[in-house]
Amino acid sequence: MRKSLFRKYFMLTSIILIVSFTILGGIIMVFADGFWRSEKGKLLGQNVHYVSALMSESPSYAFMGQMLNLIGNVVDADVFIADSTGATIVCNHSLYDANCYHQQNTVPAAVMKKAGAGDFTELGTMGGMFQNSTYIVGTPLFIDGKVVGGVFATVPAADLWEYLGKILRMFLVAVLVVGV
Repeated sequence: MRKSLFRKYFMLTSIILIVSFTILGGIIMVFADGFWRSEKGKLLGQNVHYVSALMSESPSYAFMGQMLNLIGNVVDADVFIADSTGATIVCNHSLYDANCYHQQNTVPAAVMKKAGAGDFTELGTMGGMFQNSTYIVGTPLFIDGKVVGGVFATVPAADLWEYLGKILRMFLVAVLVVGV
């Protein structure tokens, strides 16, 4: 009788702990995802606004190639400027690769419309411009008060999944340490 009662309470307690840790892990992952998107969005947003402001003041594409290369390396992102038709004018790869994928692809009209209307953020393929899911931040490019294109910064979504994977591993290690 005692053996079955012990087993019954042990199983009930185990199930409650497993369900609790699963819910806690899910909540942590949701918050970590939101944190990454918020912080990366702020960082990329600040940089696309900076580039847009610089281009509005002095539209020099030769200088911008160097600036985009520097910004892209610092924030670990691809940064590029597209004209109103979606054709890439200059990107952070322009200095060393004239045939980069930005030059070979055109930003879709729907994305250019979103960028022309104001700041936007998206997790996707930018209307098929990228093969893999990408975190995209864009802002309009104004010259003489008119929208003439957009400034975009992109980061592969794999960076997000890598970040979430590390958080999950830390959580699982903590669960194992507490459980032992």
